[in-house]
Amino acid sequence: MSDKLHLFTSPSAFPNPQRLRLFMHEKGIADRFEEQVYNMSPVGEQRQWKHVKMNPWGETPTLKMADGTYIAETDAIARYLDQSMPGRKIMGETAMEQGLDTMWGNRIWVHVLY
Repeated sequence: MSDKLHLFTSPSAFPNPQRLRLFMHEKGIADRFEEQVYNMSPVGEQRQWKHVKMNPWGETPTLKMADGTYIAETDAIARYLDQSMPGRKIMGETAMEQGLDTMWGNRIWVHVLY
């Protein structure tokens, strides 16, 4: 049994899996995960019961913890990993840095990606 966290993802589900992958490499923790890559067709694995039990939205990325709980949503996974893993804080160490990170992340989503 591996002590690695399990990440369910798909490169074709742009941009979220790529955002998380970049975050994990920047944090220096990318090698701590077992990754299962899904075929993201409309009837792909992410829409099958096994994955929908983990993430009712049927989306990726989804992170399975060692205790069997799950975290979905890229920002939630990144924030958890930033706080729980050693290394520099990518999303800010101070309240001001964290606030600015959240502000710019929201602006990017609303004005660029949405």
